[in-house]
Amino acid sequence: MYRSHMSSLLVALLLIVTAAVAPARQAAVDPGQLRAQLAAAAPGGSTLRIDHAAGKVVATLGAQPSEEFLSLAAAHPGRVSWHIGSGVRPLITARGGWGLTNPFAAPCTAGFAMKAVNGFNYIVTAGHCVADGMGTQWNLAGYLLGPGHFHSFPGNDYGVIMVAYNSPVTTHPTLINYNGSGVRVLGTNTPTIGQRLCKSGNVSGVTCGTVLALDVTVTYHTGEVVNGLIETAICASPGDSGSPLFRDPGDRRLIGMGVLSGGNGVRCGDPGVRTYYNPLTEIMAAYGLSLIK
Repeated sequence: MYRSHMSSLLVALLLIVTAAVAPARQAAVDPGQLRAQLAAAAPGGSTLRIDHAAGKVVATLGAQPSEEFLSLAAAHPGRVSWHIGSGVRPLITARGGWGLTNPFAAPCTAGFAMKAVNGFNYIVTAGHCVADGMGTQWNLAGYLLGPGHFHSFPGNDYGVIMVAYNSPVTTHPTLINYNGSGVRVLGTNTPTIGQRLCKSGNVSGVTCGTVLALDVTVTYHTGEVVNGLIETAICASPGDSGSPLFRDPGDRRLIGMGVLSGGNGVRCGDPGVRTYYNPLTEIMAAYGLSLIK
């Protein structure tokens, strides 16, 4: 009896000691919670989904994982599967009239999205915006766009920004920001005197007026001479350079006409306001561009 009693006591003590020293198992985390934790630690461009059949989170990472991500995955063995793939990014369709920014240049405005015979897509804008010394990395509405690629200024005042391969900006179809929505540009033409046209600028928005003269030469206050411009009574503001000039036939299918070079700085509403545009057909011929339809 004594031996049996001692054996039972030893077994009980052994169980108590074993329970005291055994590592506590981590409580299972809900897959949705685990995914949220991993997403917060994942690099930009990553995607994470739940494989309910396997009971784990499957992650495709946009770059090398952080130490925090690796630690989380290690803390949940068998419940996280990951690999590195192509990064995901937001997609935004370019609109003429949106702002162009560059750390080394004054802000400008996007004109027209175009495709070229070389297979690349471009944003047409004013040449003085992308002239030498103005930096190489442009953003459109805050999104990475690409480098200024070609320009003609002075003499002319137009240039193009190439849409980089890693840009989230798409250019199909050619759109203009027209009173808050993207409206397609389905043709191009040359204006006539007295015709009513509009422009869409990043600063002053959509403003309209008449064509006053063609083939105008302007000498700017900094000394640059620009030829062959369209003179209009359409108001614009600093930062609107590159704005698309267009005609709305009434069916909201727009006709592209030109790209803003500059103006006399007279405020909107003043009858003396004057602005000057490069003819769009000239720009397209110079660089082998066409609308994206």
